[in-house]
Amino acid sequence: MITLVYIFILILPALLIGIVIGYRLRSSRPYHGVIKMVEREGTLVYTLELVSDPELLVFQDEVRFKVIPPNYEEIKDLLSQ
Repeated sequence: MITLVYIFILILPALLIGIVIGYRLRSSRPYHGVIKMVEREGTLVYTLELVSDPELLVFQDEVRFKVIPPNYEEIKDLLSQ
């Protein structure tokens, strides 16, 4: 009887973790992150900002990033058309 309780205690957290990971993987986000380009001292610096945990990317078939150029504020209206 005690063995069944221990098994239940071990399976319950694994089941909950599986449900959470599955939900996060199936989320309807169009992008997994953003690549921002910033011009500093005449060179472009790229920064990668993820929307979710980086460990979850290993379960994806493809990963999409939105690229934000250095002059994004100037061309934002053109991109939305």
